[in-house]
Amino acid sequence: MKKSLLLYFLLLSFPFFCQIKLSDVPLELKKKMDFHQMITTVNPTTNEIYTFAADKEKLFGAKFNSIVFFRDSLTVKRPFNFRYLVGTSFLDNNNPVAYFATEDLSRVIAVEYDFTSRTTPIKDLGLNLKEESILTEFSEKGNFYFITKGKNENALQLIKLEGNTLQKTQLDFKSFSFEINSVTKPSIGNIIDEFGLTKIEKKGFNSFLDGSQRVKYYVDNNKLIITFNHATAKTSVFEIDLDTFSIRETVINNSSLVNVKQSNSLFFENNLVTISSNSSAVELQFIKYEDKSIVKSYIIDSAKSSPFTTPFYSVSGNNSPRNIKTAKKFINTILDSDLGISIYNFDGKYVASFGGLQYRGSTNDLFFELGAIGNLYGDSSGNYTIQNNLVDIVLDSNFKQIEQINQPLFIDKIAQFTFENKNMKLENYFAFKNFYILSYYDTFSKQIVLRKFIDGFDY
Repeated sequence: MKKSLLLYFLLLSFPFFCQIKLSDVPLELKKKMDFHQMITTVNPTTNEIYTFAADKEKLFGAKFNSIVFFRDSLTVKRPFNFRYLVGTSFLDNNNPVAYFATEDLSRVIAVEYDFTSRTTPIKDLGLNLKEESILTEFSEKGNFYFITKGKNENALQLIKLEGNTLQKTQLDFKSFSFEINSVTKPSIGNIIDEFGLTKIEKKGFNSFLDGSQRVKYYVDNNKLIITFNHATAKTSVFEIDLDTFSIRETVINNSSLVNVKQSNSLFFENNLVTISSNSSAVELQFIKYEDKSIVKSYIIDSAKSSPFTTPFYSVSGNNSPRNIKTAKKFINTILDSDLGISIYNFDGKYVASFGGLQYRGSTNDLFFELGAIGNLYGDSSGNYTIQNNLVDIVLDSNFKQIEQINQPLFIDKIAQFTFENKNMKLENYFAFKNFYILSYYDTFSKQIVLRKFIDGFDY
């Protein structure tokens, strides 16, 4: 979002911007750095926080209570040949379990942390992922999941790790038809091979880059929701119950435009937000998911003035944003782009970006080095730069445009903090209660640190 970019550099001009250090715990991670890993997770039942960190020799676990005070730690010798710290879950007694996998993924073990008995029992789960393509992993309700696909198969498999137990389920999509057009009918495996599988966080900031992907998934209230936008003008939504593994499909038309060239969508707070375009217009629709009713729609027409009070603009790499002067030029600019959406709930107001994304040329992209800001504005592999052509708006709960918000988002402040603190590594953030926690390892002080970040100014 252009607003976040401008705020980011505005914040850099201040000598100090308040960030609250909640807790820390000393830990020296030994060389080699390639073996350093860290995961921070929250027990959804107790609101206790656990951080697991590993080096070549040991696996360290730290416990923080529900008000983020350090309470205890345990260290276990790293099991021989187990290379990857892959995830965590919780037992019925609320003890955390950390999962370790061998380098070839042929074995996975569960290391239980019992802070009461001061023991760390280990169990081999009998899980072999060597012949599987791991598409993604996620946590929900204290359990840990993999979505995998056999290397020579088209079906998806859901693997559930619940403490020391393992459950495998083949997701049965055979009764559903995946069509691109009347001629092409790919399998679900074909589609994911081509478009990947991108996670959209329920609470947190999702980048425009993620919002432009064709196949996205969401985890909400013990459901896995996968949305497919591989077809031209519709979204197929699949809800997978994580208890019964039943699958329900809902198909929603994305646009009222004729001759739609492309479209995309984002599942947001039980609404499907869609963007569609043809050669003369772009349509935005806010559709209530349960009954498919249209809550609000906007059409950007090449022959009319914009329905928004904010300007269209383009930003590429580390260049300054430039305005796109007319609706017609904006439509032409995004005609051959990957359409995308990014929306964030700022205290009941929706900060949103809509537009198109294009890959251009070869360049060195400054934003690639700026953590969260890099995810928002562009990525660079040395072969291309991402150019975003966007319009930013702020909406009320009925999706009507309202006045811009001139306050920083939490992600702006995390980006600033990351930029100014070069001793950070292994960082990630997560939602906790009504704020966000940045977890990281400080290589200078040799500590695991948890810091609080909020939306808006810190006063």
